[in-house]
Amino acid sequence: MYLYNMTLQRGSGITHAIHGNFSGGKLQEILVSRGKSLELMRPDPNTGKVHTLLTVEVFGIIRALMSFRQSGGTKDYIVVGSDSGRIVILEYLPSKNVLDKVHQETFGKSGCRRIVPGQYLAIDPKGRAIMIGAVEKQKLVYIPNRDAEARLTISSPLEANKSNTLVYHMVGIDVAFDNPIFACLEIDYEEVDADPTGEAVQTTRQTLTFYEVDFGLNHVVRKYSEPLEEHANSLITVPGDKDGPGGVLICSENYITYKNQGEQPDIRCPIPRRPAEDTPQLYMACGRGPRSTLRVLRHGLEVSEMAVSELPGSPNAVWTVKRRADENFDAYIIVSFSNATLVLSIGETVEEVSDSGFLGTTPTLSCSPLGDDAVVQIYPNGVRHIRSDKRMHDWKAPEKKKIVKCAANQRQVVIALGGGELVYFEMDPTGHLNEHKDRKEMNSDVLCMALANAPSGEQMSRFLAVGLTDETVRIISLDTTDCLVQLKMQAIPAMPESLCIVEMGASDGGSSDEPAMNSLSMLYLNIGLQNGVLLRTVLDGVTGEMADTRARYLGGKPVKLFKIRTRGNEAVLAMSSRSWLSYYYQNRFHLTPLSYESLEYASGFSSEQCPEGIVAISGNTLRILALEKLGAVFNQVSFPVEYTPRKFVIHPDSAHLIVVETEHNAYTEQTKKQRRIQMAEEMQEAAGEEEQELAKEMAEAFLNEDLPENIFGAPKAGPGMWASLVRLFNPVQGITEAVYRFPQNEAVMSVALVRFSSYPDSQFVLFGVANELHLNPRHVTCGYIYTYK
Repeated sequence: MYLYNMTLQRGSGITHAIHGNFSGGKLQEILVSRGKSLELMRPDPNTGKVHTLLTVEVFGIIRALMSFRQSGGTKDYIVVGSDSGRIVILEYLPSKNVLDKVHQETFGKSGCRRIVPGQYLAIDPKGRAIMIGAVEKQKLVYIPNRDAEARLTISSPLEANKSNTLVYHMVGIDVAFDNPIFACLEIDYEEVDADPTGEAVQTTRQTLTFYEVDFGLNHVVRKYSEPLEEHANSLITVPGDKDGPGGVLICSENYITYKNQGEQPDIRCPIPRRPAEDTPQLYMACGRGPRSTLRVLRHGLEVSEMAVSELPGSPNAVWTVKRRADENFDAYIIVSFSNATLVLSIGETVEEVSDSGFLGTTPTLSCSPLGDDAVVQIYPNGVRHIRSDKRMHDWKAPEKKKIVKCAANQRQVVIALGGGELVYFEMDPTGHLNEHKDRKEMNSDVLCMALANAPSGEQMSRFLAVGLTDETVRIISLDTTDCLVQLKMQAIPAMPESLCIVEMGASDGGSSDEPAMNSLSMLYLNIGLQNGVLLRTVLDGVTGEMADTRARYLGGKPVKLFKIRTRGNEAVLAMSSRSWLSYYYQNRFHLTPLSYESLEYASGFSSEQCPEGIVAISGNTLRILALEKLGAVFNQVSFPVEYTPRKFVIHPDSAHLIVVETEHNAYTEQTKKQRRIQMAEEMQEAAGEEEQELAKEMAEAFLNEDLPENIFGAPKAGPGMWASLVRLFNPVQGITEAVYRFPQNEAVMSVALVRFSSYPDSQFVLFGVANELHLNPRHVTCGYIYTYK
């Protein structure tokens, strides 16, 4: 009897992926491992879809996966490194649609052990040798060959072991038809293990080691080893022979280094890093005396953070709903997780609600107010209509089908089932949500949908916008005469991520000093693409015609769109690598980034304290935000400094500011302390014998008194008295990293960053200092140049 277990649902996370001609045909196939299963897939060049050919459970942990082809061969074989203690070579047989075990050689115990090979695989680019390695010590080389019938054979293993050695990565080097060579990232810990002081840990360096398979002597030689400057974690083979120079790329922190065997010099390339912000900002020194500030101006809208709360997990969506349509403020915040839905009531405090009627044991796809006093919750298996008296009606999705996308407004709900089938619901005058008699089959899978609010004076929206995987957006009629009939179609340059229909262009009255101009509002269809581009197109409210498309690149992530309200009008919050607000204000359109950290999902929020806010999620936090300074191009953050900032330079590597602060007619902090002590002593000396106790108390109170100079001003020292300091300031976090104070009467007048020819790799900062500078008549005792590394 043999026993084995299988999970009801296969793992979905891909741990390894390789490609090759496994079937021996002209088309490439892809083989992926999902932890403990292998899945063979074939892309269809005509449709662009990927079809699964075969899925196999291996009943073990797949730790490494590679493909290889023997010289002159017509198909690729698969090498698997696992926890079985064996090297396994598989061949795909298309006639039987199976992965056949060509070879299965045992070399160690089963399990993920540190000295049993299986963690790393490396193959000679010409398919002449296979190296399989362990985390520590053991490396084995197998040499594949052919028998008389051209079937794959494999040799006994050749050992390339080295004790007290940890391996980080290994690859095969392209050396054409010379003896195969493998490169390994290793570290020898023998000295570290024997050193009780711990000093050897600091000096031991990682090495790049080359192993050569000598076909003539039939063994593996440790040919060459070189210590590395930085700690590396990965190697990439560089094509050789006629295709390139050969060698390897070493991937380490901050650098990619090219190395080859022999005396060839290394080629190093620093890895570009996006700056701790991806938008430029302006730095300014403002003010004078103790009221001076450093200010950072950023392009974008200022965001007021009203509240931040941690949630019990990482949510994926959030919405707000009212109890009744005629209420001014939202009643509930609905937060969706991957396996649950949380309902929070909005009041003086935000508390969890258990009797709201929402289904809490499932994620929510969308929820919105319905009619005058009802709410609709759309979840993967159905639609729940929740009335104000807690009566509920559930519409269940067909068996083996789930709801993948949805859209809803006050009286209409549209859902998309898997496979591209649209189901439409309308609310009748009695408050019931009824399914339309027909359903709409789309030719492609639905990626996103959007419904507009009903036009003024009407009950229903006339159009539904649908984004499909065929890179089109289609307008579907919801009119009673031609319901679910496609009206218009627009091709777009990439896959759609989200859609949002808003009515914009109505005058918001501008500022209170200017009379409002009458302007007619229009429907706009906003299309967020997966390549980070936002499209805005005018949507004809009668025919559904799309025209006047405008494009704007927002960031490196897919664009998600959310409808909110600003100044009583509809606006669109667009989220990519940054968040942007598209709104109409003072008779013109604005598309402005928010000066705030990246958000993942948002919804409009209205309460007594925040009538037009935003509730959003970022990580595992729920945030309530407000946008108050509409129309502003920049927002500024001020940081107080001690003296008048005269000059500053920006350190190019760290982006820190080196700020020179110099004040005339001022004392340094050290001199101020000395003067306070001196004045306290004079107070006690001037007092009579009977007043000594009182004078002592007054002196102590004077010494302990703390009067902020930015409020009460600084004491005047007199002409020719100077106080200076140098500040190293981090403008992103708004903190001072270091301060150096100069002696009394040394006035710092200038600053510069320089590199000296004798120290080309070091950067220095120079300060020009005047000692005892008098302004009128102008003279100075002497001057200095302070130099810091």
